[in-house]
Amino acid sequence: MKWVIKAKHLNAEKEIVGLEIEDDSGTFDANIKWDGSIQINMKQKTEENAVIVNTIQTYDIDGLITKLESLKQTCRDYFDGTWNTENPYSLAEGEGEESLYGADDERVSYF
Repeated sequence: MKWVIKAKHLNAEKEIVGLEIEDDSGTFDANIKWDGSIQINMKQKTEENAVIVNTIQTYDIDGLITKLESLKQTCRDYFDGTWNTENPYSLAEGEGEESLYGADDERVSYF
């Protein structure tokens, strides 16, 4: 997965204090600040082609990842390992959503 830097926010000393980044499909973006805070926006198209945005804010990205991994395992345990094995809405690279920007997207990936 490649990330596109949409904006850099600088302080008076010209140091980066914030970033607005987006994945190359346009379905996942984040606003990241120097102090460790992060706002994550996950976009998904509905069957009617409306875009829904779900937002999570945290100062503890590692704690959030740990909780989400635990939640995923609990769901798989509860549904005998069949839960979410063929998800058409996956945010994983190369799966599910196509770019929200279409085939003519000319954005540049930086990392």
